[in-house]
Amino acid sequence: MKYDKISKKVYLTDPEAQCNYYKLEQQAINYAAKFFQDICSCQCGTVNDRVLPITFYCEQEEIISAMDRNEDYFITGGHVIANKKQSYIRIGLSSEYDVLLDDTERIIRHEIIHYYLWLCDLPHADDSLEFWCMCYAYDADAYKKLNEQDKKKFNAFKRQCNKYKPDTPYNVWHIVLGAIVSEIHEIEAPDVKVKFKEYMNNVKKVFIRD
Repeated sequence: MKYDKISKKVYLTDPEAQCNYYKLEQQAINYAAKFFQDICSCQCGTVNDRVLPITFYCEQEEIISAMDRNEDYFITGGHVIANKKQSYIRIGLSSEYDVLLDDTERIIRHEIIHYYLWLCDLPHADDSLEFWCMCYAYDADAYKKLNEQDKKKFNAFKRQCNKYKPDTPYNVWHIVLGAIVSEIHEIEAPDVKVKFKEYMNNVKKVFIRD
């Protein structure tokens, strides 16, 4: 790696590492774009599924650059910078691999869910019920604890998600998921089951005809 004193950045110089990172970044861009279009099918809000402000960076460069600046921390994984009117996603990739790993795909999904909920003016923090529900539906690993009331709702959501998702057509499932997540803060835990059934029946009437 090479450190540029003017820009104060570290750059990959090893040809294999450069090649690995380029391949990985292209895969990550394509995967992120596809997943964003997928989650936008939930229709939680009016969102252009072709516009995704996401950037990737090399984790090795980040680490060495932080050490050179004598900083006692560096950022790996991913995060979303959510401001009042603008937000973007930044995700680290390792130049050790040239194939997108399952863990990296999960990080991409996790951060895009944050961003999508933010776009839809829904709670999007790591400890929000809406975020936990979306992460469960998309296998994206929410980790901050829920409060006890939200935990009951989340457990009710999980049971219905496990019941309906495997056998429900793609378009029906996404619309139902979006409707439930958009309203789940107003639904009492015992009523989550009722709401799922109600939305399933109503949406199927529109999209599935005998």
